[in-house]
Amino acid sequence: MSLESEFNEFKNEVLKYAEEKAREIIKNALKEKDRKVTSVREEAEKLYRKRLKELEVLIERNRNERINRIEFEYRNKKLEIVEGMRRKVITGLKKHIEENFKELAECFLRDISERFDDGDVYIPEELKSLSETFEKFNVKVHGKKEIVFEKENVIVRFSAETVLQEYEDTINRELLKVFEE
Repeated sequence: MSLESEFNEFKNEVLKYAEEKAREIIKNALKEKDRKVTSVREEAEKLYRKRLKELEVLIERNRNERINRIEFEYRNKKLEIVEGMRRKVITGLKKHIEENFKELAECFLRDISERFDDGDVYIPEELKSLSETFEKFNVKVHGKKEIVFEKENVIVRFSAETVLQEYEDTINRELLKVFEE
């Protein structure tokens, strides 16, 4: 064989080997590219899910904050309304008690006379005429619009203020019940 022919054969083998190596390198490079693309895609999906979860948490937190704010404003408004109603009820009851003070005082004094045999009773000037009805008590007139009964350690007061104080919790509770219904 001639040198040229041997050279061509050698050249063809080298080219064939180079072509196979190139195909192998390209094949490995494509596999590496696919692996990297898959890895990047998985990482991107992981990041997407993480960001989506963070966004969902943020949305839920904002929603809860808005709900809490609305509930807080509602409770404050409700309390404001109940307080306004309470003031009107108290004012109305006080006016009613003061307008009917003489009749209510008679009931109070009758109750005291049934429960006690003696004691001191302080009454306002306007009820002075009632002192003869309750002779078993030491009746004294004073300038306040209240009746005070005293006997030893017992002191019982009757006035618009004391009645309202005594029933303040009941009034508040009942008003809240009405508002809740």
